[in-house]
Amino acid sequence: MRLNLHAAVRLATLAAVVLAGAAQADERRLADGTQLSVAVDKDANRLVLQWQPAAGTVREQAIAVRGQLLDGACLFQRNGLAGFYTFNDRGYLAQWLLPALDAQPQLVRQVPGFVDILDCHVDDNAGQLYVLEGGVGVSRLASGEGSMEAELLALYPPHGKLDPEAETFSVAGSELRVGERTVAALATAHDSLPAVPAAGQTAPVPTTGDAADDPAIWVDPQTGTVRILGTDKRFGLRVYDLEGSELQAIATGRLNNVDLRPLSGGGDVVALAAASNRSLRSISLFSIDASGNLGWLRDSDIATGLDDPYGLCMYDDGKHLQVFVNDKDGRLQQWRLRPGDGGYSGELLRELQLPDQPEGCVADDQQHLLFFGIEDMGVYTLPTDVLDAEPQRLAAVDDETLHADVEGMALYPVGAAGFLVVSSQGNHSYAVFERQPPHRYRGSFQVTDNLGAQVDGASETDGLDITAAALGERFPEGLLVVQDGYNVLPDGNQNFKLVDWRAVREALDLP
Repeated sequence: MRLNLHAAVRLATLAAVVLAGAAQADERRLADGTQLSVAVDKDANRLVLQWQPAAGTVREQAIAVRGQLLDGACLFQRNGLAGFYTFNDRGYLAQWLLPALDAQPQLVRQVPGFVDILDCHVDDNAGQLYVLEGGVGVSRLASGEGSMEAELLALYPPHGKLDPEAETFSVAGSELRVGERTVAALATAHDSLPAVPAAGQTAPVPTTGDAADDPAIWVDPQTGTVRILGTDKRFGLRVYDLEGSELQAIATGRLNNVDLRPLSGGGDVVALAAASNRSLRSISLFSIDASGNLGWLRDSDIATGLDDPYGLCMYDDGKHLQVFVNDKDGRLQQWRLRPGDGGYSGELLRELQLPDQPEGCVADDQQHLLFFGIEDMGVYTLPTDVLDAEPQRLAAVDDETLHADVEGMALYPVGAAGFLVVSSQGNHSYAVFERQPPHRYRGSFQVTDNLGAQVDGASETDGLDITAAALGERFPEGLLVVQDGYNVLPDGNQNFKLVDWRAVREALDLP
């Protein structure tokens, strides 16, 4: 039984788990006051959950996990939901969520890379999972969504000083211990951000690894047809409908960022999209017709002269469409698009050298202002039509409002007002600023699991986009689309999550 000296109230009020072979118990007091414990009945190879509400009787659920022997489990809670990890001495480690304490758990993902797991512990305040591995030692990795890359903290002999007889974790105050040795300091407070549940998702990109990157939303003003364009930086451009089904896949090379603008004047082509093409070191252009079909304008690719075209956004000055594109080396270019015989050419208007690596950007056509991020420095503004203007910092990376890297950004317009939403990748959140100067910070939120819709949250977001258009009953006040760096529930390739703007507005009390 794990000893928690910090807890003032134990689970003594719960009925004891009296099972021959029961081992590796863990316990939690949930946010609503419910006392929860989990133990493994090794003889029956099942989990036993017991819980007692703050005012109620003890209840119990036995859970069978098929296909794996169980040696132990540890509990966690996040965003108001409880869950647990199960493990065995063969290296099996899996994460489960409980939609309700009396419901069947849902497998989130299996965590590879371990050999002989002895125990585990979750620091809910810090969102970290600690694993004790026989013959190795203590590893720490992200609990919930995030990278499964483990960091070794303490080792057994001959490479470290852990007691080889100590095979379980214990908690004393804010210290996590193995035997008499402290291996980690646990967080004593949890700075939780408002949780906004994902409402839907696109199909995962077929390519593995870090592939999905940046979305752009097109809405036909006449029919309400919606297309979500998403870059796959190992393939090209993918196009989805509002249900998340893939409709088109255009192999263009390593596209990174994408943006679009409507076209005026009638004709079959009603919008134009632009994307940064790292394979061709160019700006690639795409036509969008009234049915939402895209076509790559191959002959209109604009050679940028950049070594690695990276971030990109479009701008409409009222006369011409323009494209801002940047490079990892800090160069930022502004191009004017000139229509010609069946295509476009580009005119370079200016090139700036920024102090560090930029990426995400969005142009405010009405205010004639570019918002862009320098990944480890913050969010900046630049007048779009004053070619000798210098960037001004709007918000700094301070590990409070913004956590590096600063990534994708988009505008939610409300008349001349509205909001700028920025991906704060370092803490899996989204910072919201007022669109108008002085761009007051309005708060941050996280995109979290929606078990009812079988959609996980979003983490380590690269790109995002927003539309304020009313999109039926699901999204009557608009839609936010964010890239998900770790697509789980269950594990899968990266994709894009869909978020109802009403949930964002309510979470941050926005007008």
